[in-house]
Amino acid sequence: MANAGSSTAASSPLAPPPGPFALPPKHRSALAAQLARALRAARRDGDGVAAVSWRLADGVDPSAVVLASRATGEPWMCFEQPERERSVLAALGAVTVLEDSGHQRFERTAARWRDLVGRACVEEPSGGPVGGGLIACGGFAFAPDGGGTPQWSAFAPASLVVPEIALVRRGEEVWCTVAALVSPDDVAAEAIERIERRLGGLREAPPPLLDPHPAERHR
Repeated sequence: MANAGSSTAASSPLAPPPGPFALPPKHRSALAAQLARALRAARRDGDGVAAVSWRLADGVDPSAVVLASRATGEPWMCFEQPERERSVLAALGAVTVLEDSGHQRFERTAARWRDLVGRACVEEPSGGPVGGGLIACGGFAFAPDGGGTPQWSAFAPASLVVPEIALVRRGEEVWCTVAALVSPDDVAAEAIERIERRLGGLREAPPPLLDPHPAERHR
């Protein structure tokens, strides 16, 4: 009977999904502690962010994971610098987005980022690479009112996305950071379950080959 009970618990939708990107027990406990801190702060100061980082297997390809796991319409980014110790930053999802416009967009966005980081409850990575921990991805238009071409119409003149999942490689080391937005009415256990379900849905697959002649296909 005990074995049957264990089997039922393992198949429960609330059970942490297995997989190469599952939260290690040590870091799951650390995330629970950071979420509890963030909840206390949120009930006093408003929404905040909690995050934790840990090292993955060295062979993980961050870009391959993001390209294989992204959902339709979901924010994502892959930035690779092979000449700099094979550095890669790959990000998926959005915990929160900082957007602005006008001549003071740099200063206002920087102030909002400093405020977010200053209130965030983050388990700092021990020995992690540059780029480990809480990050924001995005950029700024040269013009105060943004780019005027259709390619830039979806982007604000200042746009920084704090990703839900960030994968960073430097040399042989690969680190994963998960972040969650915490509101005053949230429950820490439910937030962890959401994060674990998301991590359980990550997969790594070889990215498709780029079409060397995309224009010729449409002639």
